[in-house]
Amino acid sequence: MSTSRVLNRPRKCAATMLLCQIAGGAFAAPDPAQIGRLRQIPVEELKATYLNCNREVLAGRLDRGAIMGCSVVYEVLKEKAFGGDFAKLLTWSRAQEIASDNLPRAAASCP
Repeated sequence: MSTSRVLNRPRKCAATMLLCQIAGGAFAAPDPAQIGRLRQIPVEELKATYLNCNREVLAGRLDRGAIMGCSVVYEVLKEKAFGGDFAKLLTWSRAQEIASDNLPRAAASCP
């Protein structure tokens, strides 16, 4: 499996921590400094956070503020990893959903 499909545990955990910050309101009303900090996060962590956000939103576990934070992650990821191309991000995201459906649960979570 490639690292683009499955993140190693430290990166997965870092992405989960970022999602917790988002859910806690840390990025509910982002300012330029927060966006700048997000731009410093490695692409693989942004990707994992985006996927976590997507799962949590679909499960109905995030409030409006957290959803706004996730949208900021989405924008930064789209620019940083996909050159601003929504279609490329969508294609990648759908491929990750398919790949994650084939993973054992233990590989997709932190210890």
